[in-house]
Amino acid sequence: MSAAYELDEVADAMLRAIAPAGEGWTLLWAAAPTALLDHASAGTPRDGAGHALTEATKTLLASVGRGRGSTLTLVGDVLFAYEGVNPAATLEPVIDAVARGRGTAPADRTVRPPVVDLARGLQARRRATRAAAKELPAGLPESLTRALQAAVRATTRATAALDALRPRLVVLASQHSTSSRSFIHAARQRAIPTAYLPHAPVADTYQYRDLPTDFAGLRGLREVDFYRALGAAGDLAVVGNPQGDVVPPARLDPAAAATSAICARNCSGDCGRGAKITAAAGSSRAGGTTSPWGFPTTARSPAAPRAR
Repeated sequence: MSAAYELDEVADAMLRAIAPAGEGWTLLWAAAPTALLDHASAGTPRDGAGHALTEATKTLLASVGRGRGSTLTLVGDVLFAYEGVNPAATLEPVIDAVARGRGTAPADRTVRPPVVDLARGLQARRRATRAAAKELPAGLPESLTRALQAAVRATTRATAALDALRPRLVVLASQHSTSSRSFIHAARQRAIPTAYLPHAPVADTYQYRDLPTDFAGLRGLREVDFYRALGAAGDLAVVGNPQGDVVPPARLDPAAAATSAICARNCSGDCGRGAKITAAAGSSRAGGTTSPWGFPTTARSPAAPRAR
């Protein structure tokens, strides 16, 4: 049974667990914002071998059914990955506009993760749980337990999708959901640029103060100024609200995105709550500024996009 942790306690503990880029950090990084957003409503942890077996079985069954997870839409070599009503309403007009501009039809794709990769993911989850337990010795909160289990499925789906579809650009409508963060990390491992078109106006809560994508197309100058004030020095642009009139930015051309001075490959955006968070996360500079929910210092991105 876990203690009743305050939200700040959980956030600080997760940052300490992520910062060294040690055991299980990638699942923790993907799960962190969702775990924090759900912390207040997650309820009492459900302990016991029976519950653990049920959750592991649910994860393994993801290999035989579509299940939950991101909708995948391919327009040429641009992959749009999103989940939920608001992200769909944001990206679907962009998908249509990009498809018209390219003279091609969007194609929805389904990729089932291999069961052997899901099994490896469960092993990684145990490592992530051990890393988090060192910082939360009274037991993990239920929100983190659930988010880590979801991160196994999301990470395995993301890697399977990128390996099967081989896009040159991944476009997302969230920078904080577990599924989106799994795509961001898997894309970074494969040197595939990522673009973020927000599904809602920026919110000044620390779970959202992260910009780990290569390009961000924001709704207005206020949002650009918000991220600049946090230290974001990378590729930010005003593109308006995609749910209205859509003019896809030139950066949605994969060739342009791959050669731009990209933002999140450098983890641009000092997305923390001040010096304490920044110090806990460490500098993730590879030529950019810090990002506490960004990649740890020891996690470096590949030097160049994958050859086609």
